[in-house]
Amino acid sequence: MTAPARPILEVHEVTKQFGGVIAVNGASFDVRQGSVTGLIGPNGSGKTTLFQMISGVDRPDRGTITFRGHSLAGKQPHEINRLGLGRTFQITRLFGQMTALENVMVASRTAARGDAEQRARELLEFVGLTALAGEYATNLSYGQQKLLEFVRVLAPDPDLILLDEPFAGVNPAMEERLVAHMRDLLAQGKTFFITDHEIRLIMALCERLIVLDHGEVIADGTPDQVRQDEKVIEAYFGR
Repeated sequence: MTAPARPILEVHEVTKQFGGVIAVNGASFDVRQGSVTGLIGPNGSGKTTLFQMISGVDRPDRGTITFRGHSLAGKQPHEINRLGLGRTFQITRLFGQMTALENVMVASRTAARGDAEQRARELLEFVGLTALAGEYATNLSYGQQKLLEFVRVLAPDPDLILLDEPFAGVNPAMEERLVAHMRDLLAQGKTFFITDHEIRLIMALCERLIVLDHGEVIADGTPDQVRQDEKVIEAYFGR
């Protein structure tokens, strides 16, 4: 029997409060190396807040987050990125007046401009955006901007990639391209932690799902297990 993959990310008893609102309440889970793990839950359940804390944008009030055995306590987003953790956002954060090529180049860890440009061109080719390398990001379609942000997060070659609603507002053809690229990267050993409201895609793509409701983890298991969980059914559909 094959031993389970070791955790690359561990979240233990993490809590975050904004004023009188508890956004995340004692959440604990891990993400296994080389996997696609999904984070789902109704609107306002705390998913983005968790992503904010893991990526260093917000800090937990209590609890611990470790990445590859390193505590992330007190680390800034750029320090966490250098450890090998990349992240996209719900709303694309591209440099609109820079070209697609330049948007990828600025994220590269390579100091030499020629090496950074070569890496950027290889990544644009990987997602089929080579023809748009010289186009300003603001002129790209929304789906193309999503692809560009996806490829930009790959520029520093992260081991763990957090995707915050990558399929939101994306047409079916672009969804298929994103999924295909993710599967290619999985084969190369990358790890994905993804949150999205496209439950059909999440169920098909993820081997494990963590479900949040009111900031608490109410389920953790395979898509089939989660689909049949009474707490999950109640959280999404009520009684």
